[in-house]
Amino acid sequence: MALTLPTERDFKDLDIGQPVGNAHPKREAHGEAEFERARIMQRIGPALHGIKVFGNRVLVAKFTRERVGSGRLLAAAPPPLEDKYQGKIGLVIAKGTIAFQDDDSHQFHGDNVEVGDWVFYAYGDGTDLDLTPPGTAEKVHCKLLKEAEVAGVVPRPDLFW
Repeated sequence: MALTLPTERDFKDLDIGQPVGNAHPKREAHGEAEFERARIMQRIGPALHGIKVFGNRVLVAKFTRERVGSGRLLAAAPPPLEDKYQGKIGLVIAKGTIAFQDDDSHQFHGDNVEVGDWVFYAYGDGTDLDLTPPGTAEKVHCKLLKEAEVAGVVPRPDLFW
């Protein structure tokens, strides 16, 4: 099974628009999950080329809230440090070739994640990594998890905190 990584086509034409006050036209039109997926992929897309995750590991980009509470308040800039250190939701951006495959010691009973899925995990699990997209000083907070540390899939990143 080949490693699955997004291609340049997956993020090249994404347009997340510009915020207007507390509202964001693209977020309202396409929904929170799609908006956040596009926002993360725009930031990290080129940085993924050449990255290969081995074995049963899953690399996720941590979800960093732009809005807090009922969704009407913008988060402080920079985003809250709680999301970096205690966040429990991430976007799968790479997956090892044997992740979620049954073997003698692990039976997943059909459970699986794919690149682009929102997943949840315990904040203390895995290894924290900061991905630096080429040509920027920006850091995208990531986590490298073992397949067994992925607790499940969620439809929206803002569903839990």
